[in-house]
Amino acid sequence: MKAPQLIVVGTSGGGYGAVEELLRGLPADFPLPVAIAGQRPSESRDVEELPIGVEPPPQGAPLVERLRAASRLPLREVEDKDPVRGGMVHVAPADYHLLVEDDRFALSLDEHVCHARPSVDVLFESAAWARGRRLVAVVLGGASFDGARGAEQVKRHGGHLVVEEPASAGQRTMPEAALARSAVDRVLPLDEIAAYLLGLVR
Repeated sequence: MKAPQLIVVGTSGGGYGAVEELLRGLPADFPLPVAIAGQRPSESRDVEELPIGVEPPPQGAPLVERLRAASRLPLREVEDKDPVRGGMVHVAPADYHLLVEDDRFALSLDEHVCHARPSVDVLFESAAWARGRRLVAVVLGGASFDGARGAEQVKRHGGHLVVEEPASAGQRTMPEAALARSAVDRVLPLDEIAAYLLGLVR
């Protein structure tokens, strides 16, 4: 494979704990941009469920702050037309598809894919077109088939595909679907993926 320029990571609502573990394993000097998409977990509770006097959190804050706390790299929720910056983690915002367009990200309100928006398929497919053989895609655990079609496109465009070992995943559906549909470069337990990505870079 050619020297990678971008890493994209896919998960679903049940897999963000795996994203946190992956981010903990990337050092502060990791040079590549990392883009993360997947069905977002519920991020706020109904006001009626909160204790008296407690304000509901800002929309999107709980997940982003969780990931930021786990990451040694700077992390931000993507805004439309943000540049693809190396050494930074870019997270798809709730209810928007995240796409890679040349050296910038784009957000889309197109229809849900696999019942998800943001969708892993949408991120992977756009990144495959934009980066080709310089793309590394990582499929983590999740209770969805989202990502399987995108993983197929990553391989079709010459990218490098890493899938979490289903036995190590909290939710096996997502990695098993990717394995069933595509040739995979590496199948790794979650605790080995960050080191493997670092090896690809160095």
